[in-house]
Amino acid sequence: MTLDRSFTPSEGVLALLRNLVFFTPLLLNAAAQDGNTVAELLRRLDSDDVNQRAETQEALVSRGEAIVEGLEKARAGVTPEVAARILDVLERIRWYEHVAWAHEHSIDIRSGRLLWSVSKPDASLEVQCAVVERDVMVCFPDGRLERRSLRNGDLVWMAEAGPDESRRYWDKSWAADLWIGGDIVLRITKSDLHGNDTRTGKELWTTPQDLNGPKSPRRDAIFGEKSFLISMNDKTHVYELAGGKRIWTLDEYASDGVFLPGGDVVLVTRKGIRRFQGADGKLVWKIERSSQYQDRKLILAGPWLLAGSDGDLEQCTTMFDSGTGKEIWKTTQGYPIGATSSKNAKHVFVAVHGRGKGNGALLDVDVTEKKAIWNEKLEQEGVTLRLEGERLLVCEFTPHACDVGLACLRANDGSQLWKAQVSGIRVPHSRYYQYADLEVRQGHIVVNGQAAAGDFLETFSLKDGTAVSKWRSP
Repeated sequence: MTLDRSFTPSEGVLALLRNLVFFTPLLLNAAAQDGNTVAELLRRLDSDDVNQRAETQEALVSRGEAIVEGLEKARAGVTPEVAARILDVLERIRWYEHVAWAHEHSIDIRSGRLLWSVSKPDASLEVQCAVVERDVMVCFPDGRLERRSLRNGDLVWMAEAGPDESRRYWDKSWAADLWIGGDIVLRITKSDLHGNDTRTGKELWTTPQDLNGPKSPRRDAIFGEKSFLISMNDKTHVYELAGGKRIWTLDEYASDGVFLPGGDVVLVTRKGIRRFQGADGKLVWKIERSSQYQDRKLILAGPWLLAGSDGDLEQCTTMFDSGTGKEIWKTTQGYPIGATSSKNAKHVFVAVHGRGKGNGALLDVDVTEKKAIWNEKLEQEGVTLRLEGERLLVCEFTPHACDVGLACLRANDGSQLWKAQVSGIRVPHSRYYQYADLEVRQGHIVVNGQAAAGDFLETFSLKDGTAVSKWRSP
């Protein structure tokens, strides 16, 4: 593993020291509860001890957050000139509020400006990326694993390349699958599972496992708080996240599943829907297979489970209590494609889709009354939902053409506050799956899409849907 000493997460602190000279003596000499001054922490960044460097970086981030809070309060009691300087420093410290990751690219959401992209020796190589705090993990087909700054691409650490673990699919070489669970970055290769520390890059464990199966570019892993599962080849394996040890195995393929708070897992198999204890695989409750909710889709929204399948003769969505397995509500309008719960879990916003374009619906289900209190039509086959206070954000997309729409509704009655058209990358049809996700940043909505024709990221005002910026991959 190679460390790049040019990186420190104390960038904002350094900017503060350079710009607010009148605070410098205080900040350099003031010791926090841990007894260390900022100056001492900065010196520790040169340590050869990887663990000490990681601890120092976290301490600096915590100290920086305290400084930011103090500066926010100080702006009201200083001259306009000093207030402007403080605002400039705060902007440098809080850069992460304006930077988003789009597949292989870092984008400033305010301007749509490309900040940096992953460097690849060959365009046919497909890397796997995952955002961790204010950095991004990048896994290459040769087994190399890097953590880089989301802001400028500076290297934090690099785990050296191992044996070639790439796979050929659609004439491209794909890197090992990459997943993040807590402080563990998991890589799923052709023959092994690898767990690395997200802070240092150190490999913590390796577990041999035969995962050869369908020629898919992804091998889906499902994460819980302390464990994860992988399902392939008519078996479902549950592993301990901290040590990579296999805890238990189910001799069935799970088409979908979710971990519940506390560690238990609910799986959908050919035998129906069942909840198992996460620690030992013991059965908690089961729902026998039925044409109404067999096989395909399982969504967790608060304490409620939504189940259904797009292959049933009678397409329907059924809501269950995850604690008991008891049926709460059902609709025959289509199979579930998205759901989110209110904070008090008394309302569940459910998106369903029937056969054909325009045969979808968005419903507000009152769990106590066990009925939908409003119902709005959906046009596309895919949807991402985000509940922001009293506003429900709805991003619709077509999985194989990437026609994307964005709307903001009143959560209490489903009435539309505003609607925006996402430009996306319009193609008539694609053999690759298309997807669009939503993120809310400081009064902005970020639509992050991946399409066969390229990647795109568009930003809108949360208040009224006004377009702010637009970016397209080269």
